[in-house]
Amino acid sequence: MSKSMAARYASQVAINKAQILAKEGDYSAAKNILYDNLQFCILNVPEYYPEAAAEHAYTCFLDRDYDSALLWSEKAFARYYFSGDLRGMQTCREIAAASLNESGHVASGDAVAALIHEDPLGCDDFGGQ
Repeated sequence: MSKSMAARYASQVAINKAQILAKEGDYSAAKNILYDNLQFCILNVPEYYPEAAAEHAYTCFLDRDYDSALLWSEKAFARYYFSGDLRGMQTCREIAAASLNESGHVASGDAVAALIHEDPLGCDDFGGQ
């Protein structure tokens, strides 16, 4: 098994652990695991970074850490944009829109949400801020 394959496997195990914790309602613990996984991916398997960042962003949202959810969804969006992953970009915008709305920035959240359908290719960047 190559180092890259092993690193991807280790990252997926961390994501699975975090999913179990999130399902049990322990969003803080899940968020911590996914932050550690994000750092692991940066060092060991950078091509997996967008997924790791998006998973972390979503868990931040579930933990009501909306500023972090917005930060990490924007970082993941940028990587998804460069790889042309339209579904990944959409997911990041959904996390960002929800985070902005939940934190009281409704106009910004609505602007990001509108771009999901108006700009699926990401030509207008992330939007909303």
